[in-house]
Formats: sequence, structure tokens, C-alpha cells
Amino acid sequence: MGLKVENVSKQGEATSDFRLEILDGISFAADKGGITLILGRSGSGKSTLLDVAGGLSVPDQGSVWVDGESLWHQNSADRNIRRKLAMVFQQPEEQLFAATVQREFDYTLKPQRLSAAQADKRIREALQQMGLGPNLLGQSPHELSGGTKRRVALSVVFAAAPEWLLLDEPTAGLDHEAAAGLVRTVRTWTHRTGGGALIATHDLDAFLPVADRIVMLSRGRVVHDCTRDELARHPELLRDAGLQPPEALALGSWLRRHGAAVPPGWPAPAQMARAAAQALRASAAWSGQGITAPAGGAVILPEAAGSGGRPAPDEPAGSAAPGHGAARADSVPAGGLGSKQPAEAKPALQEPEEPAVHVQGASNTGSLPDKRPADDSLAAPVELTAAQLPARVPGAAPGFQQCSGREQEYVSSSLQPGMHAGAVDAKPTESCELNPSGSLKDANSAVPIGHRLDPRTFWIGYILLSAGILMQRTPAGLAAAAIVTAVAVLLSRVPLAVVWRPLRAFLIFMLISGVIAGISLPLGSGGSRWVSFNPGAALEAVRGLLGIMLVLILGVLFPQLIGYLRMKRGVEQGLHFLTRFKLPVEAVALTASLMFRFIPLIQAQWVRFGRIARARGQGRSRKAGIGLGEFRIMAIPFVVSLIRMADEFSTALELRGYSRTGEARTRSFTLQMQKSDYKALFIFVLVFILLFLVKRLSS
Repeated sequence: MGLKVENVSKQGEATSDFRLEILDGISFAADKGGITLILGRSGSGKSTLLDVAGGLSVPDQGSVWVDGESLWHQNSADRNIRRKLAMVFQQPEEQLFAATVQREFDYTLKPQRLSAAQADKRIREALQQMGLGPNLLGQSPHELSGGTKRRVALSVVFAAAPEWLLLDEPTAGLDHEAAAGLVRTVRTWTHRTGGGALIATHDLDAFLPVADRIVMLSRGRVVHDCTRDELARHPELLRDAGLQPPEALALGSWLRRHGAAVPPGWPAPAQMARAAAQALRASAAWSGQGITAPAGGAVILPEAAGSGGRPAPDEPAGSAAPGHGAARADSVPAGGLGSKQPAEAKPALQEPEEPAVHVQGASNTGSLPDKRPADDSLAAPVELTAAQLPARVPGAAPGFQQCSGREQEYVSSSLQPGMHAGAVDAKPTESCELNPSGSLKDANSAVPIGHRLDPRTFWIGYILLSAGILMQRTPAGLAAAAIVTAVAVLLSRVPLAVVWRPLRAFLIFMLISGVIAGISLPLGSGGSRWVSFNPGAALEAVRGLLGIMLVLILGVLFPQLIGYLRMKRGVEQGLHFLTRFKLPVEAVALTASLMFRFIPLIQAQWVRFGRIARARGQGRSRKAGIGLGEFRIMAIPFVVSLIRMADEFSTALELRGYSRTGEARTRSFTLQMQKSDYKALFIFVLVFILLFLVKRLSS
């Protein structure tokens, strides 16, 4: 029995440019008592996969099975199964909410309904496992050092006695010694309890030697599912997930190609050092007997080569070691490891004249290659120079510089933080495609409307449309305003989900306002003695709020279309004439953009704390959303986090000189009105006139 993921798919939040497919048909199985690694580049879907497997995020498709039982039932996670799972986030110390360490344990153990003696035993064993004493129970977790807080957070997780540990980048921020200690702790826990560990990590050197199964993701799909030994024989599989082999594996492969008898698999550093020393002694012995080492600088030991002392055909002598941090072949003397021949006796390896870029080709999803070498030498990657890369990659060809400032900005900002040019499966959104000659090819055709028009055009259009909508009072006028708003939503290409979130809250507010406005209370002796409801008054209140709702929708579209930087630049340039009157235009523009920018930041913080609270809640709530219990425990830490974030942000602004307004600054681009902007302004004015006429004719 174990944890099984079957055909799980999940889409990310859509933007006006593309829809991210975070997980696309993920399937794999993890066994109890072992460690399963989830590997992949940033943006490949590792954290989202852990959320789905841990009962924190509802999959759009597929199922998760734990010991033969389904975790998800429609949009609800089974409470009993969720209590078998323990989630450890990238910064475990940020999972601590309570006032004391004792209360942290109490919150985690409460759903298990343990007796006082059982709970105390669990707590002491968990603290001892992490090298902590019971004297910490009365202290505030927020007053402890960073390393101690992390150990407290892990001990709280172990106290819940889960059957599965789901760890997201557990060694982030740890030094080598601390990371090695964490790896030993996880491995000891799996052996002692028989539980399983599912770990998403970039730290290959720490976890690969102890992994039992390895699942590699790329662009939300499984590209390889193999064991540790299979990966040791075929380390080039890591390249299919966009990863470099760990330093130990790359060094071992390099030593083998240069004649050292390094044991197969995952040799310890001492074994590699011993093999290198033997190769050095052999090289010295050969030199003393007047034997010339093979060309290319490799000393081939008979027992290591297996081919009469000649290099294998697929391993050219003197090839450089691939992978980050591996030793370079051209740093070895021409006579091989430890050779006493002078370096000038052999020609040095020539570096390529133009920097090469590693480009990964297609791979067989989920299977090992049939025709790869059976040894653990690293296959040479395909190398392309910058001029050979597709022209749509920003900076890949000189012709990219021919794009306008607005187009270059759109290309550079289309990728989200942590994503690379090929990280998403989406419709092309590059604004600047180039012909083979490097000239522009219909550059504006792929740019969304928000990046084709000047932000000042949207400012003026928003003011005109808002004025035309708010002047409507009749049903005909409100219907015309609703049509204009619907057309704006369709043309903007902003996903309806983005508009629906604030709209849903405002609709609830409208409903409550209508109910309150329609309630008639008994007044005076001649009036009714009973509370009554007046539908006419309720409808009138709702009608008065409809125009505000439509303006709200346009306000949601505005920052989604133009972005925060372009919005700030538009305000600065549009109101620049006011600087003659000593008005702080730059401060106003910065304040406006920060207000819009902080709204999604606050939402992201809320989602993050809700995710942590649900994971700590051990299945208190069946739904994937935040329940009352989670809200109570996360409210104060959430507010404290916002205050800390605002303080850090203000410090960063001050360091960048934004506390001194009115000074000359370097601009990355300058906005310029184009013909398309004047055409759009004409349309905005025309729509305003039409709304004004509708108002006059319907009144």
C-alpha cells in the first residue's frame, strides 16, 4: 500500500495572455517506508502537486489514493485520510502560529483526541527526536532562533504521527551540515515508522543518494519515473527535466572517463578519492616505465576500461565533464591524472569561440531510453549558439533590439517570476517575432490590446466610460451601460474568473443592501404594528448600485490590462505639467501604483497563510477553503506578516531613493502616443456621447 496519483491535472490562474497548465496528466506511485523525490525546474508544478496530494488543493481532473482509499470526493478531502498526511512547507518556521510552543503542539494534536498522558509522551518524543528539550514548551516560538524554530516546526509535525511526510524544499536556507542532518532525520523516520516521504526539492546532492524513487517533472508532466540505481546508470535523464546532474555524480562520471576505477552507483567521497589516488599512482608508474599515456589526457586503467586500455567509442578521451561544479578536463596535465609530462607537450583543449546554450530535446515521457549507453557517463548535450536559437526568445538574437520599447517590455514581462521561456504550454504571446533575417514580422499582431495602447489612453477612456455609466438612471440606460461593460470585458481578454472574484463580493453587498432598504419598521401609533418588506424600495436601492458595479468591473480590467509599471509611468507623464505648481506628482503616481500592487500581494499572503492553516488543521474542515477554525488561528499572524512586509517594502523604497521625490531618474522607457491611441480615444468619446444621448432620450 502507498500513495498513488492517477492522471491528475490542474490549471493555474488565467491571465490576459495565457492559461497555465500547472499539472497535465500526472501519474506515479510512492511506496511506504521509502523516499520519493519530485524533481523539476521552478515552475514545473512540484509545489502544486504536493498541495493536491496533501489535500490542500482540489484537482481539476484525476484522483489521489492513500492506502487504497480516495483522498478527494468531488471538492472535499476525506478528513481521516488527511490526518495521515503531514505537510512541511519551504520555510517550516513560518508554520508556527501560537503564543507558546506548547500551544503549537496542542493545536496539532487536538483533532486526534489523545489523553493528556498520550499527548505529553508524543510531545517529548518529538522534541527528543529533533534534539530539543521540554524547557522550550513555555517559550514563544517567535523568540527562538531561526534554526531552533525550524526544529520546533518539524517536531510538531512528527508529534502528529503521520503516515506520510510531504516536504516542499525542506533544505532551503540550510547549510550543508544542517541539510545533511535533516536528510538523516527523514531517512531515520521512514525506517523507524514505516512511513513514506514525498519530497519536492532542488537539492539533488542531499537527497538523491537516499531516494528510493525519483519522479521528474517538466512543464507539468512526468518525463521520467525511475529508481536511484537507474538514474545512476543514466544521469543524462536529469537533462530531460532541465536539471544538471549533482556534483558528486558528475565528478564520479568524469573520473571514470579519465581512468579512475570509481564504483558504479552513488559512491561516497572517500571511495572517489581512493579511486583517484589509485589512478594517480598508476599514472606515475606508467610514466616511470616510459609508457606514454593515451592521447587526450586520459589514463585508462585495464580493469576500468575493459577494452584493452582504449577509450570506448561513445566516450571520447579528454571530453570535459558535464554538469555544474565538475572538474574540467583541460585542467588535467596532458599526460593524464598526475602525469609528470609538461603541459605544453599536448595541445590544450580549445574553448568554443561563441558561448553555447544547452537545448534539451524531446524525451520519451515516463520511460527510460532504450538506446542510451549502459554506463553512467553523461551524454553530451546538443549545443546551439545564440544566433541559432528561435528568434522569439527575448535576447536570443540581435533583432530583438529592433522592437519598440513597448514591445520589448511586453516580451520581457510576459514570463512570470521563476519561469523560463518554455515553461508554459500556452498560445504564443510574444510581441516581437523575427524573420530569419532578423527583421520584425508583424510585431503588433500578437500584442494584447493593453500593451498596444498608451496607459494614458486607458485613463481617459476609463473616466469617460465611468461618467457615462454613472449618469444612467433608467432601465434602458443601465442596459446600454451593461452592454458597453460586457464589450469591454470581451475585448480585454481578461479571464472571467479574475472579474468574478470582486464582482461576487459586490453582488453580496448589493443583496444585503436591497434587503435592508426594503425592510419597513413600525413607526408611530398610526402605522403598521408589524415589520414589512417593500420590494419597490429594495429594487430602487439595487438599481442605484448597478452603475457602481459596472464601474467596478471596468476598474478591475484597468490594472490587468496595462500593468503596474506602465500605469505608474502613465500617471507621471500625464500629470507632469502639475510639477510646475510644486505638486508631488511622482509621489501620487507611486502611491496609486502601490495601492493596486498591494491588493494581489495581500491576496497571495492570505492564500499562503490559509494553506498553512489547513495543513496544520489535520482535516478540521472538509472543504478546501478556509474554515472558522483556520481563520481564528491565522488572523493575527496574517496581520503581523502584512505589517512586516510593508515595513520591508518601505525600507526597500527608501534605499532606492523613492523617499526623495522630484529628482531626475533614469527611465527604462518613455510612453509615446501612437495613431492607435488617438483612434481609441475617438471611440471612447463616441461611446460617451452615445451614453449621454441614451440618458437624455430615456429620461
